[in-house]
Amino acid sequence: LRLAGERADVDAAMAITPILDGRAFLRRNRGTKQFLRAVAAGLRDRVGGWAGAGVEVPVVGTPEENAVVTGPGAKRAYLDLVDRESDWRNATPARSLLALARFRAGDALDGVRAPTLLLAGTEDAQAPPSAAERAADALPNATLVRMPADHWSPYATDFEPALGHAIAFLRDVFGD
Repeated sequence: LRLAGERADVDAAMAITPILDGRAFLRRNRGTKQFLRAVAAGLRDRVGGWAGAGVEVPVVGTPEENAVVTGPGAKRAYLDLVDRESDWRNATPARSLLALARFRAGDALDGVRAPTLLLAGTEDAQAPPSAAERAADALPNATLVRMPADHWSPYATDFEPALGHAIAFLRDVFGD
């Protein structure tokens, strides 16, 4: 969405179970104390990075962990998508938490003119469908699809229906 809002040469955009408000995303499955811990880790990484001593946090973890993505079942669902034969590590610079906390898709929506597909999972606890609905209302040429899915299932168990919606959208935009 951000790229589509910044560039005139984007012909179509798709956002599948999109996180449209980073601060709300970070707070959703954290209490205030955990949110502040995440911000502190990000600041330590930002300062430590200048001295070559950055701090990493897990990409995904349990609600008790100081990870980017938390919430009941999130760790298992995410790790099930990862290629275990790859060299992927469950780690990212903690400053990514600061960038996420500042992210608001609404800032970029004003410039989006391309046809846009927003696929919202009605059971998504990470990125509630209400945010996608508001984004669809703000976009001049949006297609909103609500499907019975959680945040992760469009990439796993609900992959075929999600892909079907994406292909149908692209056919509508570009023809067969």
